[in-house]
Amino acid sequence: MEKEQYEEMHKPNPWQNSKWIKNAFATGLFLLALLSIGFFGNETTSSSKFCSSCHEMGPETYTWHASSHGDVECVDCHTGVSVKDMIEAKGNVFAQTFKKLSKTYVPPIQMPKEINNSSCQKCHDMNKRNASPSGDLVIPHMKHENKGIKCVSCHSGVAHGKIAERNVTFSSDYDKWTEEMGYKYMKDLKYTRPQMDKCMTCHTARKVTIECIACHTTGMLPEDHKKTPDFVNKVHGPQAYEKIDYCNECHKWMSENKITLFDKRPAHIEYLTDNKNESDSITFEYIKENTFCRDCHATKPPSHTNGFIAKHPGPAKQNKQKCFVCHDNVKTGTNPITKTACGTCHPSSHKNYKWKTQHPRTTSPPTKITEYCYTCHARGTCENCHRDGL
Repeated sequence: MEKEQYEEMHKPNPWQNSKWIKNAFATGLFLLALLSIGFFGNETTSSSKFCSSCHEMGPETYTWHASSHGDVECVDCHTGVSVKDMIEAKGNVFAQTFKKLSKTYVPPIQMPKEINNSSCQKCHDMNKRNASPSGDLVIPHMKHENKGIKCVSCHSGVAHGKIAERNVTFSSDYDKWTEEMGYKYMKDLKYTRPQMDKCMTCHTARKVTIECIACHTTGMLPEDHKKTPDFVNKVHGPQAYEKIDYCNECHKWMSENKITLFDKRPAHIEYLTDNKNESDSITFEYIKENTFCRDCHATKPPSHTNGFIAKHPGPAKQNKQKCFVCHDNVKTGTNPITKTACGTCHPSSHKNYKWKTQHPRTTSPPTKITEYCYTCHARGTCENCHRDGL
């Protein structure tokens, strides 16, 4: 009996000195530490201060401060709303941190993927955004979203002004960036706001109407077009001559042909034409290239009646530029309005009568055309001007 009591009293406790309890306790401490680190790590890496702490993110930070989204946290836009988006975002943070520490990142830094509509809709209600702040422009945002168009298709520059596309975020640029520079780059609205070219290009590709009234409640007719009596006949010509690039902003979309006159030209052409006034030739070429202009200009003016060729020297001397609206100086064969050029009757070799001093046969005024002239010259060309032996 005493033996049984002794054994019962000295029976070993199964929990005492157990490896299992030690391992469980150690595991618990590790998990607690990991969760603490994860919580504080998530809080830290979710702050805009963490994003801007990297030297390489200076351009993005300064432009963000200067933008309309300067009070929005980075993660509010750059992280989606789902758990999967959060996990991917944190994975990307560690990947980018490793690239920074190992110096294996490749500037300029680009977004790994586009911002989802869900990120924008944390703040913006698509059902209520039917008109822009301008008041005139109608933009049914929900209709665009239903067609699968992403917010960033139009608003990609709202927070950073497309600085990566503007080639100002290379390694050599980092030290140049300041708050002032951020405001400077965000000041250019063509990089921060949707431009009409973007709307028109998309509408054209999707075969959607490009009529002004479809998006602009006022029809967008410029004030000078409305206020000036008989604008078409009296004002538009001189105005187009002075600022054809301004006209092109709207009228290029009214042409059946693509307007290429304002496209960037090769470097050697830019060099050869540097500081040269080409406004005349561009304006006249534009009229011939844009079918919207051409439809009117291809109609013969009322002044060009039978026998006008004999009367044309007077009007031509008064304003030669009017002639070039339709006619070329030298015949090129590509003019879609008329094949008649000044050079057809007025060869450049006849200019100022200098040809007489270089002509192999002595000539003295008044010189009439004779059969001998046709020994070298084409009768048809000469007789365009020299009729009845004159």
